[in-house]
Amino acid sequence: MSQKLATRGEPSLFGPPARAHNGGMERPSLQLSVTSLLGLVACVALNIWLFRLGPLLGILGLNISKHVVIAYVCKVVGVDKKHRRIRAEPALAARTRLPLS
Repeated sequence: MSQKLATRGEPSLFGPPARAHNGGMERPSLQLSVTSLLGLVACVALNIWLFRLGPLLGILGLNISKHVVIAYVCKVVGVDKKHRRIRAEPALAARTRLPLS
């Protein structure tokens, strides 16, 4: 009985709620590629080097790196995407006839 409920997408009494059939195969929303991992390592290395030159340069580099990382995360998550809004058709009002007396 609980398997039938889980396959319909309804919560089951035993176990986690059912997911879509291909839910496990979808790409996670935040995933580091090799290029992004290389960029992250470059930001860390640049910050270490700038902190060796002086605390002011290190703080400045850390602030710039923070903004770069936040911009990347916003891009991956899709903050600036155009959202498709589905407009609901307005319900037709019930037509009532008034007496003409």
